[in-house]
Amino acid sequence: MDKEKVKLAVDQVFRDMAGAMTAGMAFVGTRTGLFRAMQGKGPMSVDEVVRAAGLQPRYVEEWLKGMAAAGYLEYQRGKYLLSDEHAYFLASEGSDHFVGGMWEMLPALMRTAPQVAEAFAKGGGVRFEDFGPACVEALDLLNLPAPPTAIFATTDTIAMGVLLALEERSVPVPEEMAVVGYDNTYLTVICRPRLTSVAQPKQQMGRWAATFLIDWIEQGRADGDEPVEVVLDPQLVVRESTMPGVRALQGRDLPLSGVGRSGS
Repeated sequence: MDKEKVKLAVDQVFRDMAGAMTAGMAFVGTRTGLFRAMQGKGPMSVDEVVRAAGLQPRYVEEWLKGMAAAGYLEYQRGKYLLSDEHAYFLASEGSDHFVGGMWEMLPALMRTAPQVAEAFAKGGGVRFEDFGPACVEALDLLNLPAPPTAIFATTDTIAMGVLLALEERSVPVPEEMAVVGYDNTYLTVICRPRLTSVAQPKQQMGRWAATFLIDWIEQGRADGDEPVEVVLDPQLVVRESTMPGVRALQGRDLPLSGVGRSGS
């Protein structure tokens, strides 16, 4: 076997698993009001978040750590910050840009995974009502007086679930709802419409990780050292799930941000 392909394969497996766990934590954040409790408050300690949300300290602390590791929160000298940009999407219930409905789809989709696997072997399908009330609630968010016009999912798998929900409601994609996934997996080209997705610079990520690991082994790293932050340049791969106005860009890789490095 090709060793480089083996590394890429296992990297994708763990990355998708991390994405699934992150989506689960985001679901908890919107369902419990944790994002809303942190909105506009600036950097907050664990105790401050606990008091604002009225939830159990142990669970809140683990959630904060997980969300910081996933990049949803910023960690600053023992405190956690929900940026205004994240709050715009995560703590804006009732608005046309709240993405909570996407997270609410997650339990419903995962609950029916065994039935989908059975359908692969025996044929047939999964009845809409089998998705449960959570799926209905998620779809209700799409029926707000001012529903969103686009959904950005944190994984391509979740984006596939969004496409399914939209198809069930006969919402045309991308004419009435644009959908964008993340990670640019093989799922993007086998679904219909083909999915616009953000591709991560996997080789650069691997090179940086290897560089830091070697440096730490050779030079040593103390627990008190400041963390190192590296910002890499993802690419937006435009396909059919985004608005017709950008169809001329389909198949092109568009840079989303600059590349920078800070820390020591």
